[in-house]
Amino acid sequence: MVDKMDVIEKLKRIMTQKIFFCLSTPSGGRKTETPRVRLHKHPYREIVLALEGENDFFLQDRNWHMRPGSAVLIDSWEPHSFGYRDQDHDLLHLWFYFAGNRIRTSFYQVGMQGSYGTHIGGALLPPYFYPLINSRWNEFRKQEERTPETAGRYLLSPLHCLLEDLLLLNRRKNPAEPERSDLIFAMKLYIETQNARDCSLEALEKKFGYSRYYIAHKFREDQGMPLGAYINTVRLAFTENALMKGLKQKEIAYELGFSSSSAFWKWFRNNRE
Repeated sequence: MVDKMDVIEKLKRIMTQKIFFCLSTPSGGRKTETPRVRLHKHPYREIVLALEGENDFFLQDRNWHMRPGSAVLIDSWEPHSFGYRDQDHDLLHLWFYFAGNRIRTSFYQVGMQGSYGTHIGGALLPPYFYPLINSRWNEFRKQEERTPETAGRYLLSPLHCLLEDLLLLNRRKNPAEPERSDLIFAMKLYIETQNARDCSLEALEKKFGYSRYYIAHKFREDQGMPLGAYINTVRLAFTENALMKGLKQKEIAYELGFSSSSAFWKWFRNNRE
């Protein structure tokens, strides 16, 4: 297990080298029609930055070989790799999730045969980063020539600012644990970026370090609704967006974590009014 000081040193090292942006455009990557990976798509943006190790990452219809310093820009609804494969090992990745007008970060350490877990997770970056990165990203999307080099001109500077702030957060006593006042917001953001998949009380207890009874009580007290009701709200919002995007029932069921299309459709009929 990588300790906190190792992570800080790896972040510092990445900031001193050139960051290469991987995109869903014909300007790079290796085109592939049938990737042997599980795919994931959703209405929010993500960035994954490789800090250690090498692996392949699928985005849209292209495969990128990631090395330390590779940063994948995942736009909303772009199909991309979900989880890690059996051949992936000895990786350390930093993920940025853009949802709820905030950016949440998690470090993922990948061991043997694609097994992974969060090392330092749940950090919420200051709210001013969300409009900054998004506005630069939007300007980049308007360019006729969207290449990794063009992405760097628009996004490298704000990404460096984001990494500097993350270094400051990680020097705190326990950066993995959100302040109690931020706990509910952090949970809501996590549930949204997961499409409410695998967000049971047991899973949230492991993720945030508080007992499931405290989480359930605190959430109802703060939000005026049970946690399960909020999870249904997130699922319904995703379903409405996904249907407008033309996703099939089977795809939506998979993204939301239902065991089958019929289980999803039964839930949807009971909750859509």
